[in-house]
Amino acid sequence: MVLSSEDIRKHTSDTINSFKNFFSVMGYIEHTPVGINSKIDESVYFVGSTISVFKKYILTNTIPLNGYYLSQRCIRTQNINLLYKDEIPNWASYFTAIGTISRYDKLEDVSHHIWHYLNRILNIKNNDILVKVSSKDDDLLKIWNSLENGPIIEVDYEDINYYRHKYGHKELSGRNINFALRQENNVFKDIGNLIVIMNNETDNIGVELAFGVGTLIARKYSLTHPIEASLISVVLPYKDGSICKFSDSLSAVVHLIREKVRPSASNTRGRVLRSYLKGINYWKDILHFTINNINEFAVIYEYEEYGNNTGVGEIIVQYLVQYNT
Repeated sequence: MVLSSEDIRKHTSDTINSFKNFFSVMGYIEHTPVGINSKIDESVYFVGSTISVFKKYILTNTIPLNGYYLSQRCIRTQNINLLYKDEIPNWASYFTAIGTISRYDKLEDVSHHIWHYLNRILNIKNNDILVKVSSKDDDLLKIWNSLENGPIIEVDYEDINYYRHKYGHKELSGRNINFALRQENNVFKDIGNLIVIMNNETDNIGVELAFGVGTLIARKYSLTHPIEASLISVVLPYKDGSICKFSDSLSAVVHLIREKVRPSASNTRGRVLRSYLKGINYWKDILHFTINNINEFAVIYEYEEYGNNTGVGEIIVQYLVQYNT
């Protein structure tokens, strides 16, 4: 299946809005998103998930009774390691995350809510949803086994580490189930997690939900890659290989520059930006794009994401010329 530009826009907007509307109706409180470069979470250089915003409530034991929900712009930088390799990354560097945080005593409620959202709001069939769980996690397994007309449940198929989560904080860890959706070839691919957050590996203190919007859309429609379902593909229709690498680099650079990150050899954030700028320059030559093309792509993409332009395209061009990266 191939999504048109209008499809991508519509599915992106509908997924975010339906998530926010549903969890608002369920009583959760909307949390304000933060900047990707906000430094709100000292364990990461850039906000890479909704938990970066929620972590302070876990550490201070101040999660509200009804919990929070959030739609948050994120960047994860592991794709830099694959920029010049033949391997296509599994995920996009930039993505929008949707998620919630709740107290542990709300585990059953949260489980029912996310099942309702996937099955009834997004209209994904029961037997197209797979829940991957460890038999060691009795609380999680019991809840999901008890659902009437529930999903397919896979127990202990993976190594135990697959069902365990780290939070970049020595006191926090997690026990997770993974959600996956059936693809056209009958293979299931992951879309997100429900995680029981633990303190010192003994006390259950919270429940996190986390999904990537592009990944969720891509899996629902059996697309090749999350980038194919992301707004950068409105600008540059997705193809494996060079376009994928170029689009991934360009989207990351647009967001980082918009958030005032500047290329530098003296700090990690600046080095990350330099790496993505080098990726743009490398793949533009292979794709025979010009500097003017890059400016045009950046202007269109920034408007798709934010509804306005701040001159990011011109800044990218200046850096490419200045550093000849």
